Amino acid sequence: MDSIQHKELAALHRFWQGLSKDGRLPARHDFLAEDLADWIGHISLLEVERDPLRFRFVLHGGHFTLLSGLSLAGRYLEEGLTPRYRDEVLACYREAVETRQAVYRHYSDHSLPWRELDRVILPLADDGVTVDRVMVGLYTLADPPSQGGSRLLSRRN
Repeated sequence: MDSIQHKELAALHRFWQGLSKDGRLPARHDFLAEDLADWIGHISLLEVERDPLRFRFVLHGGHFTLLSGLSLAGRYLEEGLTPRYRDEVLACYREAVETRQAVYRHYSDHSLPWRELDRVILPLADDGVTVDRVMVGLYTLADPPSQGGSRLLSRRN
């Protein structure tokens, strides 16, 4: 995994690591929603479906909604991805499931409203082994809002 350079995502990763015990992945029931207060709005939770491998949003953080322009709660990940990044993003989610490891990526694209994006994908497993959910943290560095446009909530530290 690339070194996590984003302060909030590094803290989220440490939180996730602290939930892992004896080489087993943390489960959703290992933490309360309140435990994620520092990252509220920047967290999404997705269920992992298999055959075929797909990801369905259970919780779609407000920052994700602002970034994509729509709420994806109850919908599939690919429904919110632009064609330009679809394959790359889906590959990161597949990597988290297949390796059972956190996957971090930093993207820069000055042609989009967000200029920089940091994402960490953290696998969860109710049985400690088989990934059945992923928790995702996402932060962006956005251009100032255009006149009449909405501002993407962001912090980059």
